[in-house]
Amino acid sequence: MVAAVARGGGGRRRAPVWRVGVAAVTGGKVILAAVVTRRRPDRRDLRRERHPGRDDQGAREEGALARIADFDVRPPRPEDARAMAELLAAVAEERDGIATEPPVDVDVWAKRFAASDAASFVAVADGAVVGMIQVDERRGVGKLAMLVARRWRRHGVGSALLGAAIERARTDGLRKLSLDVFPHNAAAIALYRKFGFVEEERRLEQYRRASGDAWDAIVMGLLL
Repeated sequence: MVAAVARGGGGRRRAPVWRVGVAAVTGGKVILAAVVTRRRPDRRDLRRERHPGRDDQGAREEGALARIADFDVRPPRPEDARAMAELLAAVAEERDGIATEPPVDVDVWAKRFAASDAASFVAVADGAVVGMIQVDERRGVGKLAMLVARRWRRHGVGSALLGAAIERARTDGLRKLSLDVFPHNAAAIALYRKFGFVEEERRLEQYRRASGDAWDAIVMGLLL
């Protein structure tokens, strides 16, 4: 069976923000998913070009990336394991979006990713892993975890990964997906809501941080 999904901008006539290409399903398993995103510069991008001093280097890089962003979403290969571990380490260094904090032992995590039997997808751009998502299934419920490199956020990578994972979960017969997200991660919460996730509970002081603080977690779920 072959499934195809497309997304585009609504309202004003604009270039598509992202398009999901083709997912090939055989024997109840998704064996291929291809995603290409293309986005023309908007007014914010043009302002960054004309007045680069008004934004920091990261913002200028994001503006350049927004003009043409191409990436593929596919199941991970054995040779992706180390790049996945390095992405985890990079996102952990931010200390605000995921439960894992530095130091991250890249060698240990590379072995874990290589040995994992979780349903996974990676986003790859120019040969580099720029995002990944894993669904660890237990008794029909998939625990979801996703990472996107800082420069590739807000460019459709998270949407593409999440869409692929949801489709795979449905194909595999899962009844539900669940995830934890920090209350201050508004962008992630908005993305999950867009795909139909709802807030189920708030766990107080669920994650102890290296700073000594204990952060709450919002549990979100999606019935499939």
